[in-house]
Amino acid sequence: MRKFLTVLACLGVLVTTALAEGELKTEVKPKVFHNTNIYKTNLHKPSGLTSEEINHILDGTSLNGYGKIFREMEDRYNANAVFAISIASIEGGIESGRVDGKNNYFGLMFRGKKIYYKDIADNIMAFGELMNNSTFINKEFMAFSKSYCPLHDAKWRDLVFVKFSSFMNKLKNFDEEEKYETVDLIDPVRYNDLILSLKLESSELA
Repeated sequence: MRKFLTVLACLGVLVTTALAEGELKTEVKPKVFHNTNIYKTNLHKPSGLTSEEINHILDGTSLNGYGKIFREMEDRYNANAVFAISIASIEGGIESGRVDGKNNYFGLMFRGKKIYYKDIADNIMAFGELMNNSTFINKEFMAFSKSYCPLHDAKWRDLVFVKFSSFMNKLKNFDEEEKYETVDLIDPVRYNDLILSLKLESSELA
């Protein structure tokens, strides 16, 4: 019995040593909480989302698959991608699958006419650049809406508010699948060999 207890103690030491040496590791991805209220969101900071998460939001829209471009827009212009997507939903009808012949999904105008863009990526980057324009930079949502849609700012603001919340809530399913899982980092073969050798050693000494 004493030998068996000694073996158990040795097993504990071996497992502890393995943990210290990085052989046995279990990583639990932390919960990620996303703010769904646009009024409490800094529109002039990146969302913190990955391109995969943004693609999850864009799934089923006209901009499906452009998550990487939106992330590049965030990094280059310090703008919130989900806010941009919310505007594209209102101005470009992306949730209905609408295809814009001018590749302009943000309703960007010049001298009263809708601007033509060579491709969608160029349009997304143009929106990010606009966020840094002196008219919009550092403005909170209320002030931003008055400049972006001055004739109907209250109604436009309500629509964008609803879309922003809806898109952020889409991440709940993504988070449950991708963010809260426990990932075993030890190589399965190495783990099984280690456990088998410890069991054999235990049975011989017991």
